[in-house]
Amino acid sequence: MVSRKEASRQVQGGKDCLGLIIMQRSKYCFIIPCKEEYLVYNTINGSLAVIDSETYDVLMAGKGPPEVVDALSQQRLLIEDACQEMDMVQASLEEKKWRPPSTGYRGSPLGRVAFLNFIITHECNLNCSYCYRNSSTCSGHMSQNVAERGIAFAENQIASDIDTLFVSFYGGEPFLNQERMAFIAETLQEVCNEAGVSLLIKLFTNGTLLTAEQLDQLSQFTVADIHITLDAPERYHHTRRVFHDGTSSLQSVVQGAHCVEDRGMNLILRINIWEDNIIPFLEMLRGAGLEKAHIYFGTVTPRMDYCTHYYSSYGYPGTSDLFSEVMGMVIHKGFTILPFGIGVYFSLCAGVTDWFHIIDVDGRVYKCMSLVGDARYAAGSLDSRGSLKKTPAYYSWMARNPLIISECKNCVMLPRCMGGCPAIALREKGTLDAPGCFTVDFTRQVYGLPQVKTYISRHKEGHE
Repeated sequence: MVSRKEASRQVQGGKDCLGLIIMQRSKYCFIIPCKEEYLVYNTINGSLAVIDSETYDVLMAGKGPPEVVDALSQQRLLIEDACQEMDMVQASLEEKKWRPPSTGYRGSPLGRVAFLNFIITHECNLNCSYCYRNSSTCSGHMSQNVAERGIAFAENQIASDIDTLFVSFYGGEPFLNQERMAFIAETLQEVCNEAGVSLLIKLFTNGTLLTAEQLDQLSQFTVADIHITLDAPERYHHTRRVFHDGTSSLQSVVQGAHCVEDRGMNLILRINIWEDNIIPFLEMLRGAGLEKAHIYFGTVTPRMDYCTHYYSSYGYPGTSDLFSEVMGMVIHKGFTILPFGIGVYFSLCAGVTDWFHIIDVDGRVYKCMSLVGDARYAAGSLDSRGSLKKTPAYYSWMARNPLIISECKNCVMLPRCMGGCPAIALREKGTLDAPGCFTVDFTRQVYGLPQVKTYISRHKEGHE
């Protein structure tokens, strides 16, 4: 808690006629009243403070006794020059756009990473009621020629000084084009070995075609995760995730998931929830022997227009409370849950960086999964050398700058969301140069921080 402790260093700032230090309040202070105190979360540097009412007055006025101003400035809640913060956001934006991120996965460091996503088919053995194929012209398998162009593109990415190539396979159902998937994985493994780069693979599948033999073949690679989707409660899966003859896929999905767990591979279950009573469904999975999988939740509509990561975590207005309620119940029951992906932790959309690309079956390259199949939004196409022949859409994506979007420029959450989701902006505003706000209750997010929970628990103070 920030209090009137003796100053530990000399604060640089002006003084008024009474000798009070004068500074400026950071424009990125997110302030929440909490009983007789205030929670202050700084979105540009992640600092968190609990301040009393007198200190709050100093923060709001930007001036006060040296020891109080010093304490606030050490956490950059008070600063000397507001323009410096804008420069910091701009510098961070440029770095994230053009430099491969240094990150980790499942607790292991990956170094500098490039992400490459192959949509190797739009065909599927299921006929889910909400599938994008019901409202899209996307079809067909990725050919050998396109796969080779994608591999050449990956080689160019590897040459840009990365440590890890993170490859994801999508469909449709990827195992309907298993030969192509195997060719890409095997060839990229050889390329990565020669370059001294790690290859990490992620697979998104409906699970119905998984066999022991297929997983044994995959085991020669480093597989980060295998994602499988289900719908809950059970009656919804039986009617919505069905084969083309209308029969439920649930039993086949559970069998496929078993194959993954039996071979010690990391299994992630995305569960689309239609109501809050899903504990019986999860207990059914546990009773069927699925005990090691990580779980996360989503919702669906006839067309998933937005990034599934953000969308799955919070959905559209009204679903935040549903997710929070379900998460609480599931954690209480002892299931392993993947943490929410956004809130106060989210950052720049990968689509506006130069290290994230999606290669479609026809060789077109996209920056956002929700726009795949619409050639108007393709960032380019791949030639035989793996070079990206860029379109105007590429430059529109890469030129997106939230600092010149008026609503974003003056928003306290800018350093965290960096303008939000470009696809939301595009679909709701018709342009990338608009805010793509998520339906997130940031007050709840700040209250959800471990430090805040601990503080409130210790002081036995409730909050609204």
